[in-house]
Amino acid sequence: MTKFITKELAVIPKMVNPVLIEGLPGIGNVARLCVDYLVDKLKAKKFLELFSDSFPNSVMINDDSLIKMFNLEFFHVKVEGRDLIFLAGDVQPTSDAESYALCQEVVALLKEWGVKEVVTIGGIGLPEAPDKARVHAVVNDLVLKDSLKGLKVIFDGSETVKIILGVTGLLLGVAGLNGLKGFSLLVETLNDPQHVGIKESREVLKLLVEYLGISLDFAELNEEIKSFEQEIKEESRITRGLDKPLTQGYIG
Repeated sequence: MTKFITKELAVIPKMVNPVLIEGLPGIGNVARLCVDYLVDKLKAKKFLELFSDSFPNSVMINDDSLIKMFNLEFFHVKVEGRDLIFLAGDVQPTSDAESYALCQEVVALLKEWGVKEVVTIGGIGLPEAPDKARVHAVVNDLVLKDSLKGLKVIFDGSETVKIILGVTGLLLGVAGLNGLKGFSLLVETLNDPQHVGIKESREVLKLLVEYLGISLDFAELNEEIKSFEQEIKEESRITRGLDKPLTQGYIG
């Protein structure tokens, strides 16, 4: 049975109808890039860490010779009167049972915090890098499609994406079973473990801030988001081989 340990780093803030935005590692690392960028730019404060035996039985070592366990991190910020929670992390489980257990644990926390809406981010793996990355959307409740119609997203049923593997898709499913509505923004990117989808992340970020109704200056986006590139590449190098290889196609 999968076990979890939570570590509170600050008093959990009082929030009104907060929205969760998930960004765990996956194809092109687009989700991780988006959430790391938003956390940094909006100065979100980390308030909780989640550890699990479903994560690799290894630790990372930083430049100060201090170890760091693999975990998930929750950040909070209030932007223009709106509470946002960001979910970031180093890894995600690859086995079916562990993925389900993690999503159930996350949704249980979200319900405690009063979250009603979940947004996940992922990449659609293509054999070649797209000249212009298009963003697709899927929902766990058809009501949400109306609220997304103003965005330049593609709803094409299962024509492009038939299955979403990993937390990106499963979290939406488990959230829906618990009465939380949600959608996923899936951007086309190169299906290569070495690829870091900076340009693709920019397309998702533009749509996301438009949906949330917040202001964000993208003038220096490319340079700022590149600051995460080396860190993510290094983490990918460390974790490569710890989990099952990615299947061809899409994984959250």
